Amino acid sequence: MKKEIKVVSETVTSKKTQAAEPERRTVRGASRETARRTGKVAPVAVDDLSPSVLSSQGTTPSNTVPNNSIPNYFKLLRWGVDSLYLSYPGELFSEIDSKLKVLKQVAQSSEPYEQAQAQYPIDDHIFEVKDKGTRFFPYILEDNAFRIQFSRSRSMPFAYVKITSEYLTHVGSVAAEKALRLILGQFGVIHESANVSRIDIFVDFVSSVDMESWDRHAWVTRASAINTYSIERDFSGWVIGAGSVISCRLYDKTLEIEKQSKKYYLHKLWNKAGWNEHDKVWRLEFQLKREVLTQKGLHKLHDVLNCQSALKTFQCQRRKVSTLFGRQINIYTLFPMLESVRIITCF
Repeated sequence: MKKEIKVVSETVTSKKTQAAEPERRTVRGASRETARRTGKVAPVAVDDLSPSVLSSQGTTPSNTVPNNSIPNYFKLLRWGVDSLYLSYPGELFSEIDSKLKVLKQVAQSSEPYEQAQAQYPIDDHIFEVKDKGTRFFPYILEDNAFRIQFSRSRSMPFAYVKITSEYLTHVGSVAAEKALRLILGQFGVIHESANVSRIDIFVDFVSSVDMESWDRHAWVTRASAINTYSIERDFSGWVIGAGSVISCRLYDKTLEIEKQSKKYYLHKLWNKAGWNEHDKVWRLEFQLKREVLTQKGLHKLHDVLNCQSALKTFQCQRRKVSTLFGRQINIYTLFPMLESVRIITCF
């Protein structure tokens, strides 16, 4: 039995214009000035930018001017961490080992009523104890916030955890890890802070660019696997480098919600950021595994979240490529505004 977690609307909203004659300065200049004063790169609100940044020509979007009539229109909606996988070196308490062994046997019962008793309540969570584990992690507990795998082997992390996308949307990555650590401390001894096994970072946006208008040869990438996908014959997106230590997905999030995930709570978050409920919302998502993170010296969660320049935003190289119409596709060519927006600065 899973305890439902209410998702609170947390999103990035655009600033409203405060005066009829705003101060004239470029996005790059503003970002440099902020960096000079604070040492950090601050987020840039889309609505603070001049119409020339939002589109190369034509009028700015409004309720009377559809976005598809505005060349190169781009509107940023949300960004952040979508999935987070953490491991904790430590040791499982022997009494907890015995208790989980019993609950696992209960979960293996042929009677549904007995299966429903395989629960482990702790703090504000009620975890379902699974009837099966894995080779190195015999116990698996899950609710709406965490999927926790426990190991009895001292050669393995005592806990390997996935923090769900819903919970990250609800509280953010820092608060989620803090809550998780308090829970794990009641199952065993934690020897070190969390190691990051995988992190997925994303940006949601609306754009007038036709994401199906180029072929796989147009991508500027070292990845050999470049694939397109569709749902019920509707183009759904691209996957670059599937299965590698760095992979990228560019896909129709509105279609994915409707046909697969049913995460309609995202609609409210997009609405607050200015989504008109008609345009397609696209998600650009990068999956980074432990191998590439450790190459950059990013072993712990605080390293990944606090780094400023070890990796660059979304692992995109600033390579000079020809224009979109020349069929050379680069993330910054498609979405130049991402160069000015701090999504997660360590990437």
